Amino acid sequence: MVMPKVSDTRILPVDREHVFDYMDQPEHQKDITPHMRSIDHIQRLSHGGIRARYVYEMAGIRLRGAVQARAYERPYKIIFDMTGAITGEIAWYFEALAPQRTQVTYVGDYRLAIPVAGALLAWLLKDFNRREIQYTLRNLEYVLTMHKQA
Repeated sequence: MVMPKVSDTRILPVDREHVFDYMDQPEHQKDITPHMRSIDHIQRLSHGGIRARYVYEMAGIRLRGAVQARAYERPYKIIFDMTGAITGEIAWYFEALAPQRTQVTYVGDYRLAIPVAGALLAWLLKDFNRREIQYTLRNLEYVLTMHKQA
């Protein structure tokens, strides 16, 4: 099932390199993404990006899959291809607005590889994904600003 593309942007009071370095560690996804249950089998690829397996939970169902960086441009962007129960693409963009100010954009273009039906369900999934991205960006800001103060 194709789900509508969702995205959100947040401005963080942290320099771009620090934000990128944090997001370049896939185990951090579990700390900031509310429904991410595990990340493992992490491998660094020749272009610098990563490949990893994940378990994500949606409506009580555990969805397993893998991500692999298709585009990795330090410190500007990381784009992952997704395979498994959720397919599609996750893109992270990092734009320096000032020395201690970074605009972070998260774009999710997902498809569920399991059969689901109905326009109402598609709308609910879009809303779920939109909120998940908002929470993820909010959690990223919290983690990075608390880490900065420590």
